[in-house]
Amino acid sequence: MPRSTGITYNDLPRLLGYDLHQLQLQALTPLYYCFSIPKGNGKYRYIESPNEELKVIQRRLSNLFQNMYMLERPNSVKGYVRGIKNPIIDNALAHKKSRYMLKVDFKDFFHQILKQRLYNLFMKRYGIDDKKCARLLTQLVCYKGRLPMGAPTSPILSNMSIVKFDREIETLTATQNITYTRYADDLTFSSFNHFKQDDLLNLILHISKKHQIKINPDKTEYYDYLDDKIVTGILIDDPISPTTDFLKQLEKDIVRLAHCVDVQAITGSTKGQSMVRKFSKSIEGKLRFLSNIEGSTDDQVKQFQQSYKEALVVNEDVLAANWQQFNYF
Repeated sequence: MPRSTGITYNDLPRLLGYDLHQLQLQALTPLYYCFSIPKGNGKYRYIESPNEELKVIQRRLSNLFQNMYMLERPNSVKGYVRGIKNPIIDNALAHKKSRYMLKVDFKDFFHQILKQRLYNLFMKRYGIDDKKCARLLTQLVCYKGRLPMGAPTSPILSNMSIVKFDREIETLTATQNITYTRYADDLTFSSFNHFKQDDLLNLILHISKKHQIKINPDKTEYYDYLDDKIVTGILIDDPISPTTDFLKQLEKDIVRLAHCVDVQAITGSTKGQSMVRKFSKSIEGKLRFLSNIEGSTDDQVKQFQQSYKEALVVNEDVLAANWQQFNYF
């Protein structure tokens, strides 16, 4: 268990660069912009993004929490931690030589982490003895009584909240020669040798219930030795590669971005501009992911990057069009 941090209520202005009045104001009346973004499977992810000032505070808190977490980070945790250059690839490579695999997913992971759990985490596990300090920290990182999907602090706090779960799962799998990794809410179990997947799943469910974390039964997947195995969007092969579905979705996203850019140029909508910016960041993340796997000099990577640049340029024919010239009949 980590030593006491010794952080007090009066230390927060020095650590976060805001006076107590400003911190209290952000904690009592947090402002979040809520919107949905498309996921690769055609569904949408609900995002709760804090206002800029609160986001700055949360980023500084995230750095503080990272330092606290590094003292006890389980080796199985790959997502949203310092010290791993390419965490998604690292997570996949851990299972490269496996023949059998079980994949499990947490249900609404961030939203399961409630404010009382975080308050107890600060007070009991991380030794923040000052109740006012623990209460203010909890308020600064929560929205609607739980971790929001979109706050800079949510990923690291979700990791900190289930250290005991990860430790217990590591102990369980080590006795069975099974490799376990977790990237955010994606849990992967694999082995070169056959193992009883149903028995392992039952043990995982028992441990997750003990630690008050719900598993999504609809996302449990079994892989036999003949199956293609996909971990965090990467096909575990020799060499590893992105999935066909990922490449198709990236192509579709770039086409959709081009349409969004054209529509925003015509309407001049501020909301449309914000949507284009967020959509662009999503595609840039996917391009970095592809580049990390295939290498920046890969022809396919270069082609996608060029298509992305072209999508950001407004179609001059669209700008030249006049609404009075449209043929309505």
